[in-house]
Amino acid sequence: MYLAMFGPKGFTVSSEKVVTFDEFGLESGLDTETQESKDKKPSTYIKGAGLDSFSIKVRLEAELGIKPLEQIESWMQVKDEAKAYPFLIKGKPLMNTKWILKNVSVNETNFDAAGNLFSATLTLKFEEFVKAGSKKEESTRRSKKTKAVKSSKSTKQKDTTSVYNVLSPSQKADLNRIK
Repeated sequence: MYLAMFGPKGFTVSSEKVVTFDEFGLESGLDTETQESKDKKPSTYIKGAGLDSFSIKVRLEAELGIKPLEQIESWMQVKDEAKAYPFLIKGKPLMNTKWILKNVSVNETNFDAAGNLFSATLTLKFEEFVKAGSKKEESTRRSKKTKAVKSSKSTKQKDTTSVYNVLSPSQKADLNRIK
């Protein structure tokens, strides 16, 4: 059974292998803009809630039944696919939203005499995924102002209805078994 899952990747402890994470860090912010004012302090314009993000560290050890290089390549492939998934902890979605894997970094590496990677630490950074955006196009000054007014009225909405829909049948079955 998995302790946590992100799309095709899972964190587990078994007699065959151990893949867990630590140093979980969560960040949540508010998007603001400082607007200058003549002869007085600047004012703060609040745009709205920013995207949440979190990071984890994963220690990869060959002696714990995993192949560090394969895990690194697999996580990089998940990042490159740029798909949003819920991050499930004990079968429950973290903050009832989807996330994208935005960054994978590798450090604290150790190689044996033959040049094989036998341990490494992965740092995985995730960002909240609310909905797909679109590429910004060059536009006139007037349309930029219109867009700014529209975006200032919008608020961050969490798409929780589709979290269950991205799970595989086996993941859905695991959700039903968790008490």
